[in-house]
Amino acid sequence: MFQVNKKTVLQIVLLVLLVLISAFAYMHYDVSEEMRYVTSEKCQECHSNEYNSWRENTLHPYMFLPVSSPDAKILGDFDSGDPAVTFKKEDIEFVLGSKWEQVYARMIDGEYYPFPAKWYVMQNRWVPYKVNDWHETPMSYKCNGCHTTGFDPNTLEFAEFGIGCEACHGPGSRHVQHETTEHTKPCNICHEGESSENESEEAGDIIRSVSPSVCGQCHNRGTTASGDVIKGTQFNFPTGFKPGDDLSKTTFDPSTPDNDIKGKNWWGNGLSKNGSSLLHMGDRVKIRHKSQI
Repeated sequence: MFQVNKKTVLQIVLLVLLVLISAFAYMHYDVSEEMRYVTSEKCQECHSNEYNSWRENTLHPYMFLPVSSPDAKILGDFDSGDPAVTFKKEDIEFVLGSKWEQVYARMIDGEYYPFPAKWYVMQNRWVPYKVNDWHETPMSYKCNGCHTTGFDPNTLEFAEFGIGCEACHGPGSRHVQHETTEHTKPCNICHEGESSENESEEAGDIIRSVSPSVCGQCHNRGTTASGDVIKGTQFNFPTGFKPGDDLSKTTFDPSTPDNDIKGKNWWGNGLSKNGSSLLHMGDRVKIRHKSQI
C-alpha cells in the first residue's frame, strides 16, 4: 500500500502556505504608500522592448546628462576660435540636448547654471546664450522640471537625468512592487490608441495616459502662476503635475500669442517660434517613440 512521506507532506503544506501568504500580501498592499520614482533602468528589467525604443528612437534620454555619462557627447567645436566661447571644454559638467542645439552647464554653489554660449548642431556654429544674465538662469527653476524625471520643486532634487519612462507614466514603485503585467500595455496604447469613455487614466499601479496634458507639461512654454511660486521664484514649467493630472487645472500659465509680450515664443502671425514644442491644450497629441520629438 502506498505510504505518504510525512516530510514530503509537510514541505507541500509549507509551500502552499507560502504561496497563499504571498498572494494575500499582494492583494492587500498599502494603497497609502507614497509612490516613488525607480528610474528607467528598473523599467528595463521587464519592458526591454519599450526601453530600447525609448533610447533608440527618441531624444528624451539625452536631454540632460552629466559628462560622466557614456551617452553624453559634447558636439561643440572648441577649436573654432569663436569669441562667444569664453569657457573650455573641460569646464563643462553637464550637457543639454543633442540634435538641434546643445547647452552646456556647470554646478555653482549647489545650483546648475548654463555657460554663456550654446552650440547650434544643425548649423554647426556657436551663438551667445544668457551672456549677461546667466546667473539669473538657475536651471532648477528654468529647465530641470522638463529636462529631468521626478523633479521635486521643494527640494530642487530629481530622480533621473533626462526624460525617463516615469516622466510620462508616473512614479513606478508600486508597479514594481506588484510585479504584474495586468495593466501593462505596449507604449502604442498611450501614443496611438484611443481610450474609451469609461477607461481611467490611472490603470492600477501605473499611468497609461492618452491625454495631451502628458506631452503638454513640457511641450508648452510658460510659467507657474503667482499662487504657485515656491521660494519666491517662478518656475518655467508646471510644478506638482504628474501624469494622469489635468494640466488645464494646474496653476501653470502657458505662453500664448496674447500674453507673449516680449515675443519670445510666438511670431506676429500667431505661429510658434519653437515649432511643435508649443501645443494647444485641447488638441489630441499622438506621438510615437519613433517620431524623434
